[in-house]
Amino acid sequence: MTEQLRNFLKLARGGHWRTILFKLQVHWKGLDLAPVEVEELGIPMGRAKMFVDSGASPVLTKVLKHLPISEQDAVLDFGSGKGGAMLVLLKEKFKRVEGVELSEDMIRIAEQNFRKMGLKQVAIYKADAASFPVGDHTTHFYFYNPFPREVMIRVVQNIFASLRRRPRKATVIYLNPTEADLFEEAGFARIEESFDTNPTAIVFERSAERLAA
Repeated sequence: MTEQLRNFLKLARGGHWRTILFKLQVHWKGLDLAPVEVEELGIPMGRAKMFVDSGASPVLTKVLKHLPISEQDAVLDFGSGKGGAMLVLLKEKFKRVEGVELSEDMIRIAEQNFRKMGLKQVAIYKADAASFPVGDHTTHFYFYNPFPREVMIRVVQNIFASLRRRPRKATVIYLNPTEADLFEEAGFARIEESFDTNPTAIVFERSAERLAA
């Protein structure tokens, strides 16, 4: 039995049918979601971490299943890489799904993946996340441990600045949450935790009332 078949059987036993469908689509459409080391992209080590696709992880689908997402919500994927997580986010009710990525090569591959899936209206912005101006329309923020702490500090500050400009409920979906304390220090509360999964996950939330106070 091949390793791939064993993985599919494991997912099937766990009832992760959406993840199985996603993996099949990746195979059928010939999408490129392979891992990439930072050194291969020419990005300074202090600005990003290696790309590992989280779209194929059942953890992301599990978390999204329990979130009240409406057609008025917009999500921003920080360190969106080749767009795997964005493909999963696009299956939800989000009005807008956006990404921010520093590597031009990664953006090019992501856009190729989107075209293969027949998706045209998908936005990935080329920018250093530390200086990226968070849009005041964004309600959800997604991370898969994309940056070193120095960058995450600036990202959290930028999110908080946006929430101060336009107070609103904000949700943070954070897989492999190595810098979770930064959100807690910014006043976000943990509303869901999954530490028995790989990767682990935390969902944070901050209410509009707390920001307006």
